[in-house]
Amino acid sequence: MLNKNKIFFILPVVLIICLSASTINSTIISDVKSTIITNGTGLKASKHSKLSVHYTGWLTNGQKFDSSVDRDKPFNFTLGLGQVIRGWDLGIIGMQVGEKRHLIIPANLAYGTKGAGKVIPPNATLKFEITLLKITPPKYQNINNDELKKLIKNGVSLVDIRRKGEWLKTGVIKGSHKITAFEKDGRFNQNFPNKFIKLISKKDPVVLICRTGNRSSVLAQMLTERAKFNTVYNLERGIESWIKNGNATIK
Repeated sequence: MLNKNKIFFILPVVLIICLSASTINSTIISDVKSTIITNGTGLKASKHSKLSVHYTGWLTNGQKFDSSVDRDKPFNFTLGLGQVIRGWDLGIIGMQVGEKRHLIIPANLAYGTKGAGKVIPPNATLKFEITLLKITPPKYQNINNDELKKLIKNGVSLVDIRRKGEWLKTGVIKGSHKITAFEKDGRFNQNFPNKFIKLISKKDPVVLICRTGNRSSVLAQMLTERAKFNTVYNLERGIESWIKNGNATIK
């Protein structure tokens, strides 16, 4: 039987990578120019969704540098984990199955000042045509404030993963366990796994809470994908939204 203390063995390094990939300045988002060519239907691509796409990429002079269409082999990746250039992580959010989207991505969100081999020169703006073929949603569930209230009535466990200074500043939702998951510099807190598994088993439903829902979504992804926890919820807009909507906290 797997030792419960070992379920987090791989998490620290992976979590740091994921957190870095997910923390993107909002001013950067506006730099990706997106145009819908063909509308899609159904689910929308969200952070941590597993996606299958076809794509073709060009330089601004019209030179094609890569195409999964030409290879007749779709490309698969998880959105928001830094597995692709940041312009993709930003520009594909919200796409639906069957949708075709044209992206223009500046160099700072692509391959930057170094370029990529002999194919993409330094400081190159890139153009992509992307068709979304398949979406597999993340195994955790994003919830809003009203959904959280219903879960609280049903006795769900709450874990606020912020730091001490944040708890003192805003207070926490009543009943929350306070376990810091990430240090201020983004490093994973090595004490988190032992504290967490003493409170929450893999079968227990749990809601993760941070300031805006970013850190908690990264942790939720890893708990469900890597550590195989069954039912993990992420308070999507975090405690900031909870307080903004007039809900109480305790200190």
